[in-house]
Parts: sequence; C-alpha cells; structure tokens
Amino acid sequence: MMAVSASSDHQRLVDETIAYFQERDITCIDFEKHVGVETRKRPDLLLPDFNTLLEVKTFAPQEREIEEAHRIGKELSEGETSAYWHPAFYDRFGDHLRSARQKFRIYPDYNTAVLLYDLHSFVHAQTPEELLRGEEYYEFGYLKDDPEQTVLVDYGYKKRHLRRDVNHEIGAVIFHTGQNTFRVFHNHFAEKIRRIDKGIFALSEDEHFEYIDNSVNPQIIKLEEQ
Repeated sequence: MMAVSASSDHQRLVDETIAYFQERDITCIDFEKHVGVETRKRPDLLLPDFNTLLEVKTFAPQEREIEEAHRIGKELSEGETSAYWHPAFYDRFGDHLRSARQKFRIYPDYNTAVLLYDLHSFVHAQTPEELLRGEEYYEFGYLKDDPEQTVLVDYGYKKRHLRRDVNHEIGAVIFHTGQNTFRVFHNHFAEKIRRIDKGIFALSEDEHFEYIDNSVNPQIIKLEEQ
C-alpha cells in the first residue's frame, strides 16, 4: 500500500528545512538544484559552511493508518474506550537509511546526516530511540531432560538499521521534534569524515546523543549541552 502524498510532503519539508536553517543564520542550499539534474538521485540539502549533506525523509502515514487514526479519534471524541496496537516502523526506517546511504556514498568527502519528519498522529507517532535500537527479542528453549522447563537461550535486538557493520556513510540521524527543534543521534561507528558538527543544531532546545550499536545492548548516551 502506498504512502499518501509522500512526494508533496517531502518537497514541502525540504523547503521548511531550508527556512529553519535560514532562521538559524546557516546557509542551506537545495543540493539537486545546485549541482543540476542528473539521472542518479542526490542528497536533498547542502550546508556549505559545515561541508554537510542532509537527506530529508518522511514517515508519511499510509492509508490504513489514516483510517485507523480517524477511527480512534472518533471513538475518543465520543467518550468511548479505544484500544490499538502501536507499531514501530523498523522496515520503513531501514529503507530510509539504505536510500540515504546510497546517495551519500558517491560524495565521500562530506559530513552527512539523515533528517526524519514523522507525519503520523499520536496514534502511530514513532519513538526515535525505539527505531534506532531495533526490535527486542527473547528466544527460549526446552531442557532435554525436563521438557516442561523453559530456559532463556538468547536475547538482543534485531532490525538494527544503524548497525556497526553498515551505514558507515551516515554521520547522524536527526529527528524533528516539533516547531524548530531537533534530536540528533550521532552514529558512533560512522566514518570520521561523516561526523557532523554539533554547532549545526546548537539551539538550547536541540538535543544531542551518541548512538553506539550493539546487538545485545545498544546504547544511547546524551552528550554534553552546547
């Protein structure tokens, strides 16, 4: 099922991002317009003063999610109890990072970041930490001499899309948190040239974290304030 009006939302958010940086007195250029149109896709934005490329991605709600959010909103507005399962869109997140990585790969001398806008209502709004860590799992087994007894065999996180063995081209993943503020997760295992300057997101409302991938215990550590 296709996302609803994803392309128009994307261009709108690219334009809004340029405006955000203009408010911060940071030069921001539409990179594709700057270098000219070619067959291959390019990152969306260039911050020339920071030698940084940004790729803008959107979590646009799909049709079934719009319908479910409408149903839940209607039930709540009528004073009814409404229950639903809150999904994490790990696969969509992975697709976004994969696409960005391919675009960044042909520009090896730039700092890089993926900027994500979540367009979902509260019903399906995504949690950055959950998407980054991946899906937690537990694997149980039975004892051979006691089949009724279960033991924990393995546990950890799967669907980790910012793994240490991939996505070295992505210096940071940034989540827009509303208004003009951002949460920045710096990729600990990114190539050194890819790490972005924290000064790009230096408002007091912005938050910076270090994401350290690990299959058993991925860590998100808050960095010192600017």
